[in-house]
Amino acid sequence: MVDKGDETGHQRAASRHRVRFAVSCEVSGKTIQMQAANISRGGIMLLAPELLKVGTMTKLTFDLEGRGRIDVRGMIRHAVMEKSCGVEFVEIQAADQERLSEYLAAKPEIAAAASAS
Repeated sequence: MVDKGDETGHQRAASRHRVRFAVSCEVSGKTIQMQAANISRGGIMLLAPELLKVGTMTKLTFDLEGRGRIDVRGMIRHAVMEKSCGVEFVEIQAADQERLSEYLAAKPEIAAAASAS
């Protein structure tokens, strides 16, 4: 589920929030341990130890810093060799989406955090 923005003309589908927690990424039959770099209601940026193919489906599992485990299926939308990959959430349970939204409401947005300094 991805927010498509609103009538104000926002460019991003959803605001991003800086995070740092472990993510288990199951892709092409293998499991890779990664770190989250930022997250939004619509997806997550992962620090990737290897290049993952754009367009590949993945299953992600992570703990929202004490708010419980989230399981989500996603599509790799972009990847940079040994640096990062962006994953769009394509299947997420309603209860998990609600917990994610509550978690994000308590975290500053990247743009807001940058402009405050």
